[in-house]
Amino acid sequence: MEQKRHYVAIGRGEGLVARFGDVLAYIADAARARPLLQVLTTAPPPALPHALATLASGPESDTVPPFGALVPAGDGLHLIVRGEVIADVEAGGGHRRVSAGGRPLVDEIVAPWFDRITICTATTTFVPCAETDLVAGVVPGAGFVLQASRARSAAQQPPPQAPATTRARPVTGALTADDGAAYPLDRTYIIGRNPMVDPAVTSGAATPISLPDDPQVSRVHAYVTVNGGMVLIRDAGTAAGTHIAAPGDHVWTQIGDQPFELLPGCYLRIGQKILTYEVSPQSQ
Repeated sequence: MEQKRHYVAIGRGEGLVARFGDVLAYIADAARARPLLQVLTTAPPPALPHALATLASGPESDTVPPFGALVPAGDGLHLIVRGEVIADVEAGGGHRRVSAGGRPLVDEIVAPWFDRITICTATTTFVPCAETDLVAGVVPGAGFVLQASRARSAAQQPPPQAPATTRARPVTGALTADDGAAYPLDRTYIIGRNPMVDPAVTSGAATPISLPDDPQVSRVHAYVTVNGGMVLIRDAGTAAGTHIAAPGDHVWTQIGDQPFELLPGCYLRIGQKILTYEVSPQSQ
Protein backbone atom coordinates (compact mmCIF):
# COMPACT_ATOMS: atom_id res chain seq x y z
CA MET A 1 0.00 0.00 0.00
CA GLU A 2 3.00 2.29 0.07
CA GLN A 3 3.66 2.43 -3.68
CA LYS A 4 0.47 4.24 -4.67
CA ARG A 5 -2.26 6.12 -2.84
CA HIS A 6 -5.17 4.13 -1.51
CA TYR A 7 -8.30 5.21 0.35
CA VAL A 8 -10.03 3.35 3.17
CA ALA A 9 -13.79 4.00 3.23
CA ILE A 10 -15.76 2.83 6.27
CA GLY A 11 -19.11 1.03 6.06
CA ARG A 12 -22.07 2.01 8.22
CA GLY A 13 -23.07 -0.50 10.87
CA GLU A 14 -21.79 -2.56 13.79
CA GLY A 15 -18.27 -3.77 14.35
CA LEU A 16 -14.83 -2.16 14.38
CA VAL A 17 -12.46 -1.10 11.63
CA ALA A 18 -8.81 -0.66 12.56
CA ARG A 19 -5.76 0.69 10.77
CA PHE A 20 -2.24 0.42 12.15
CA GLY A 21 0.22 1.64 9.53
CA ASP A 22 -0.49 -0.40 6.40
CA VAL A 23 -2.36 -3.11 8.31
CA LEU A 24 -6.15 -2.97 8.01
CA ALA A 25 -8.72 -5.07 9.84
CA TYR A 26 -12.47 -5.41 10.28
CA ILE A 27 -13.73 -7.12 13.45
CA ALA A 28 -17.39 -8.09 13.28
CA ASP A 29 -18.01 -8.24 17.06
CA ALA A 30 -16.67 -5.21 18.93
CA ALA A 31 -17.35 -6.83 22.32
CA ARG A 32 -14.84 -9.60 21.58
CA ALA A 33 -12.28 -7.50 19.75
CA ARG A 34 -9.64 -7.13 22.48
CA PRO A 35 -7.49 -10.25 21.71
CA LEU A 36 -7.43 -9.40 18.02
CA LEU A 37 -6.54 -5.77 18.64
CA GLN A 38 -3.72 -6.86 20.92
CA VAL A 39 -2.24 -9.06 18.18
CA LEU A 40 -2.70 -6.36 15.54
CA THR A 41 -0.87 -3.79 17.65
CA THR A 42 1.98 -5.98 18.93
CA ALA A 43 2.95 -8.35 16.11
CA PRO A 44 5.14 -6.88 13.33
CA PRO A 45 3.52 -7.14 9.88
CA PRO A 46 5.75 -10.02 8.64
CA ALA A 47 4.71 -12.11 11.66
CA LEU A 48 1.07 -11.02 11.72
CA PRO A 49 -0.45 -13.68 9.39
CA HIS A 50 1.06 -16.46 11.52
CA ALA A 51 -0.01 -14.75 14.75
CA LEU A 52 -3.60 -14.39 13.51
CA ALA A 53 -3.68 -18.02 12.34
CA THR A 54 -2.40 -19.16 15.74
CA LEU A 55 -5.08 -17.13 17.51
CA ALA A 56 -7.84 -18.45 15.23
CA SER A 57 -6.88 -22.11 15.69
CA GLY A 58 -5.66 -22.02 19.30
CA PRO A 59 -7.32 -23.33 22.46
CA GLU A 60 -9.43 -20.18 22.82
CA SER A 61 -10.47 -20.01 19.17
CA ASP A 62 -14.15 -20.04 20.14
CA THR A 63 -13.70 -16.59 21.65
CA VAL A 64 -12.16 -15.12 18.48
CA PRO A 65 -14.82 -13.22 16.50
CA PRO A 66 -15.14 -13.22 12.72
CA PHE A 67 -12.67 -10.81 11.14
CA GLY A 68 -10.91 -9.82 7.96
CA ALA A 69 -7.47 -8.30 7.57
CA LEU A 70 -5.08 -6.97 4.94
CA VAL A 71 -1.39 -7.23 5.74
CA PRO A 72 1.51 -6.10 3.50
CA ALA A 73 3.34 -8.97 1.78
CA GLY A 74 6.11 -7.63 -0.45
CA ASP A 75 4.39 -5.92 -3.38
CA GLY A 76 1.08 -7.61 -2.59
CA LEU A 77 -1.18 -8.16 0.40
CA HIS A 78 -2.09 -11.04 2.66
CA LEU A 79 -5.90 -11.25 2.55
CA ILE A 80 -7.09 -13.01 5.71
CA VAL A 81 -10.73 -13.82 6.54
CA ARG A 82 -12.44 -15.78 9.32
CA GLY A 83 -16.03 -16.79 10.01
CA GLU A 84 -18.79 -15.07 8.07
CA VAL A 85 -16.52 -12.20 7.05
CA ILE A 86 -15.91 -12.18 3.29
CA ALA A 87 -13.73 -10.19 0.91
CA ASP A 88 -14.68 -9.02 -2.57
CA VAL A 89 -11.62 -8.40 -4.74
CA GLU A 90 -12.02 -6.34 -7.92
CA ALA A 91 -9.25 -6.01 -10.49
CA GLY A 92 -9.18 -5.31 -14.20
CA GLY A 93 -12.95 -5.56 -14.53
CA GLY A 94 -13.04 -8.95 -12.81
CA HIS A 95 -14.46 -9.84 -9.41
CA ARG A 96 -14.02 -12.74 -7.03
CA ARG A 97 -15.14 -13.47 -3.49
CA VAL A 98 -12.96 -14.96 -0.75
CA SER A 99 -14.51 -16.64 2.29
CA ALA A 100 -13.38 -19.05 4.98
CA GLY A 101 -15.89 -21.67 3.90
CA GLY A 102 -16.00 -23.40 7.27
CA ARG A 103 -12.24 -23.35 7.79
CA PRO A 104 -10.77 -21.62 10.86
CA LEU A 105 -9.09 -19.01 8.68
CA VAL A 106 -8.12 -18.38 5.05
CA ASP A 107 -4.95 -16.52 4.06
CA GLU A 108 -4.37 -15.66 0.39
CA ILE A 109 -2.00 -13.34 -1.44
CA VAL A 110 -3.56 -10.55 -3.54
CA ALA A 111 -1.53 -9.05 -6.38
CA PRO A 112 -0.72 -5.33 -6.07
CA TRP A 113 -2.75 -4.09 -9.04
CA PHE A 114 -6.22 -4.58 -7.58
CA ASP A 115 -8.80 -1.81 -7.99
CA ARG A 116 -10.79 -2.41 -4.83
CA ILE A 117 -11.03 -4.82 -1.91
CA THR A 118 -14.19 -4.80 0.22
CA ILE A 119 -14.24 -6.64 3.55
CA CYS A 120 -17.53 -7.06 5.45
CA THR A 121 -19.85 -9.83 6.62
CA ALA A 122 -21.60 -11.99 4.04
CA THR A 123 -25.00 -10.75 5.22
CA THR A 124 -24.07 -7.07 4.97
CA THR A 125 -25.23 -4.79 2.18
CA PHE A 126 -22.07 -2.72 2.23
CA VAL A 127 -22.61 1.05 2.01
CA PRO A 128 -19.42 3.12 2.46
CA CYS A 129 -19.73 6.46 4.22
CA ALA A 130 -19.16 9.22 1.70
CA GLU A 131 -15.70 10.80 1.75
CA THR A 132 -14.38 8.71 4.64
CA ASP A 133 -10.70 7.80 4.58
CA LEU A 134 -9.31 6.06 7.65
CA VAL A 135 -5.70 7.11 8.20
CA ALA A 136 -5.05 5.46 11.58
CA GLY A 137 -6.79 4.15 14.68
CA VAL A 138 -9.94 2.18 15.50
CA VAL A 139 -13.45 3.35 14.56
CA PRO A 140 -16.95 1.83 14.53
CA GLY A 141 -17.96 0.35 11.21
CA ALA A 142 -19.48 -2.65 9.43
CA GLY A 143 -16.49 -3.18 7.18
CA PHE A 144 -14.26 -1.23 4.86
CA VAL A 145 -13.26 -0.86 1.26
CA LEU A 146 -9.64 -0.33 0.26
CA GLN A 147 -9.48 1.25 -3.16
CA ALA A 148 -6.93 2.76 -5.47
CA SER A 149 -7.33 6.50 -5.96
CA ARG A 150 -8.38 6.01 -9.59
CA ALA A 151 -11.38 3.98 -8.40
CA ARG A 152 -12.49 6.30 -5.60
CA SER A 153 -15.40 7.88 -7.46
CA ALA A 154 -16.96 4.46 -8.05
CA ALA A 155 -16.69 3.40 -4.42
CA GLN A 156 -19.88 5.13 -3.36
CA GLN A 157 -21.82 2.28 -5.00
CA PRO A 158 -21.98 -1.07 -3.21
CA PRO A 159 -19.88 -3.78 -4.83
CA PRO A 160 -21.70 -6.64 -6.56
CA GLN A 161 -22.98 -9.13 -4.02
CA ALA A 162 -22.98 -12.78 -5.05
CA PRO A 163 -25.62 -15.00 -3.45
CA ALA A 164 -24.36 -16.85 -0.40
CA THR A 165 -24.79 -20.15 -2.23
CA THR A 166 -22.66 -19.11 -5.22
CA ARG A 167 -19.64 -21.36 -5.69
CA ALA A 168 -16.34 -20.33 -7.19
CA ARG A 169 -16.64 -19.97 -10.96
CA PRO A 170 -14.44 -22.38 -12.94
CA VAL A 171 -11.56 -20.83 -14.83
CA THR A 172 -12.16 -20.97 -18.60
CA GLY A 173 -9.17 -19.04 -19.90
CA ALA A 174 -5.75 -20.09 -21.09
CA LEU A 175 -2.10 -19.16 -20.88
CA THR A 176 -1.12 -18.04 -24.37
CA ALA A 177 2.33 -17.54 -25.88
CA ASP A 178 3.41 -15.21 -28.67
CA ASP A 179 4.05 -18.24 -30.91
CA GLY A 180 0.34 -19.10 -30.78
CA ALA A 181 0.56 -21.90 -28.24
CA ALA A 182 -2.31 -21.99 -25.73
CA TYR A 183 -2.51 -23.90 -22.48
CA PRO A 184 -6.10 -24.20 -21.19
CA LEU A 185 -6.41 -23.49 -17.49
CA ASP A 186 -8.33 -26.64 -16.63
CA ARG A 187 -5.36 -28.49 -15.15
CA THR A 188 -2.09 -28.13 -13.26
CA TYR A 189 1.06 -27.25 -15.21
CA ILE A 190 4.73 -27.55 -14.40
CA ILE A 191 6.97 -25.26 -16.43
CA GLY A 192 10.67 -25.82 -16.91
CA ARG A 193 13.58 -26.84 -19.10
CA ASN A 194 12.81 -30.49 -18.33
CA PRO A 195 9.57 -30.60 -16.31
CA MET A 196 9.10 -34.30 -17.07
CA VAL A 197 11.44 -35.10 -14.16
CA ASP A 198 8.87 -33.83 -11.65
CA PRO A 199 6.91 -36.66 -9.99
CA ALA A 200 3.62 -34.83 -10.59
CA VAL A 201 4.24 -35.04 -14.34
CA THR A 202 5.35 -38.67 -14.32
CA SER A 203 2.29 -39.62 -12.28
CA GLY A 204 -0.05 -37.77 -14.64
CA ALA A 205 -1.18 -35.27 -12.00
CA ALA A 206 0.30 -32.31 -13.93
CA THR A 207 0.95 -31.36 -17.54
CA PRO A 208 4.45 -30.23 -18.59
CA ILE A 209 5.24 -26.99 -20.41
CA SER A 210 8.76 -27.51 -21.71
CA LEU A 211 11.17 -24.64 -22.45
CA PRO A 212 14.26 -26.69 -23.39
CA ASP A 213 16.37 -24.05 -25.12
CA ASP A 214 16.50 -21.30 -22.49
CA PRO A 215 19.55 -21.50 -20.18
CA GLN A 216 17.81 -19.16 -17.69
CA VAL A 217 15.10 -21.74 -17.08
CA SER A 218 15.58 -24.44 -14.44
CA ARG A 219 14.61 -28.04 -15.09
CA VAL A 220 11.55 -27.51 -12.88
CA HIS A 221 10.98 -23.76 -12.78
CA ALA A 222 7.38 -22.90 -11.83
CA TYR A 223 4.02 -24.41 -10.93
CA VAL A 224 0.63 -23.28 -12.25
CA THR A 225 -2.45 -24.50 -10.39
CA VAL A 226 -6.15 -23.66 -10.56
CA ASN A 227 -8.00 -23.57 -7.26
CA GLY A 228 -11.36 -22.08 -6.32
CA GLY A 229 -11.61 -20.06 -9.53
CA MET A 230 -8.11 -18.62 -9.10
CA VAL A 231 -4.98 -19.18 -11.18
CA LEU A 232 -2.03 -19.52 -8.80
CA ILE A 233 1.66 -19.32 -9.69
CA ARG A 234 4.64 -20.23 -7.56
CA ASP A 235 8.36 -20.43 -8.22
CA ALA A 236 10.23 -23.69 -7.64
CA GLY A 237 13.09 -21.97 -5.80
CA THR A 238 14.98 -21.09 -8.97
CA ALA A 239 18.02 -18.88 -9.41
CA ALA A 240 16.53 -16.76 -12.21
CA GLY A 241 13.12 -16.44 -10.57
CA THR A 242 9.56 -16.27 -11.85
CA HIS A 243 8.05 -12.89 -12.69
CA ILE A 244 4.58 -11.46 -13.30
CA ALA A 245 3.34 -8.11 -14.62
CA ALA A 246 0.02 -6.28 -14.66
CA PRO A 247 -2.12 -6.02 -17.80
CA GLY A 248 -0.58 -3.62 -20.31
CA ASP A 249 2.52 -3.17 -18.15
CA HIS A 250 5.95 -4.77 -18.32
CA VAL A 251 7.21 -3.72 -14.91
CA TRP A 252 8.01 -7.17 -13.57
CA THR A 253 7.43 -8.38 -10.02
CA GLN A 254 9.36 -11.44 -8.86
CA ILE A 255 7.30 -13.97 -6.94
CA GLY A 256 8.49 -16.57 -4.46
CA ASP A 257 7.64 -20.13 -3.54
CA GLN A 258 4.24 -19.21 -2.07
CA PRO A 259 1.20 -19.31 -4.41
CA PHE A 260 0.58 -15.91 -6.02
CA GLU A 261 -2.63 -15.16 -7.90
CA LEU A 262 -2.41 -14.41 -11.62
CA LEU A 263 -5.30 -12.20 -12.74
CA PRO A 264 -6.85 -12.10 -16.23
CA GLY A 265 -4.71 -10.10 -18.65
CA CYS A 266 -1.55 -10.46 -16.57
CA TYR A 267 1.76 -11.68 -17.91
CA LEU A 268 3.90 -14.54 -16.63
CA ARG A 269 7.61 -14.54 -17.52
CA ILE A 270 9.77 -17.66 -17.28
CA GLY A 271 13.26 -16.91 -18.58
CA GLN A 272 12.70 -15.33 -22.00
CA LYS A 273 9.22 -16.82 -22.39
CA ILE A 274 6.18 -14.63 -21.73
CA LEU A 275 2.74 -16.14 -21.28
CA THR A 276 -0.49 -14.13 -21.03
CA TYR A 277 -3.54 -15.15 -19.02
CA GLU A 278 -6.38 -14.63 -21.50
CA VAL A 279 -10.09 -15.10 -20.81
CA SER A 280 -12.75 -15.09 -23.52
CA PRO A 281 -15.27 -12.21 -23.21
CA GLN A 282 -18.24 -14.53 -22.67
CA SER A 283 -16.55 -16.19 -19.68
CA GLN A 284 -15.77 -12.97 -17.77
